[in-house]
Amino acid sequence: MSYVFYDPETSPAHQDHIIAHEFAHILKGHRGSTTLPAPDGGGLLSLLDPALIAAFLGRTGYAEHDEQEAEMVGSFLQAHANSYRPPTRSEEADRITRTLLRRG
Repeated sequence: MSYVFYDPETSPAHQDHIIAHEFAHILKGHRGSTTLPAPDGGGLLSLLDPALIAAFLGRTGYAEHDEQEAEMVGSFLQAHANSYRPPTRSEEADRITRTLLRRG
C-alpha cells in the first residue's frame, strides 16, 4: 500500500501536481536509495516492519532521471484527468479515462 502526503495549506493546483507526481513515482516503481537509520534499541523504529520503513524512507531520494520521469508522467496524468468528459456508450469512449476514473 502506498500513501501520498501533501500540505493541505497549498493551493488546489499545487496539491494536484504533488498527487500526480507522487502517483507517477508509484506507477513507475521508483524506490529511491535512502540508507535506513540504525535501530534505536526499542524506540518507534523497532515497532515497525523494516520493509515499511524501507519503502517510506526510500521514497525520499530519487535519482534525477526518476524525478524527471515522474514530472513527465505526472503531467500526462493531470492533462488526461483535466480533459475528462463522461464516457459515452459508444465504442469510441476513452478506455483509459473510464478505467482510471471508474467509481464503485
